[in-house]
Amino acid sequence: MPDFSICIPHHPDHGVRDAIFACTRARWHTLFPQAEICVGEDDTGDPLLNRCRMRNNAAKQATTDTLIFVDSDAAILSADDFTTVLDLL
Repeated sequence: MPDFSICIPHHPDHGVRDAIFACTRARWHTLFPQAEICVGEDDTGDPLLNRCRMRNNAAKQATTDTLIFVDSDAAILSADDFTTVLDLL
């Protein structure tokens, strides 16, 4: 079972945003292979993006008690920086 869940709201654009997201997701997976990565999209079909819906959809996928929400283009400096935040929790 994963230690914690990394919840990422994401809206595909079939371009640059997706390329950045792919790198970000791969980096999270490399730094924390024990984490569950949950990606939430806006499934309303509305032209206005619903970020809350994306966050809720990511949270629904999580199977752990610890949910950490990050942006799909978040800068990830090091595992130590993130682990410090986890220790504070």
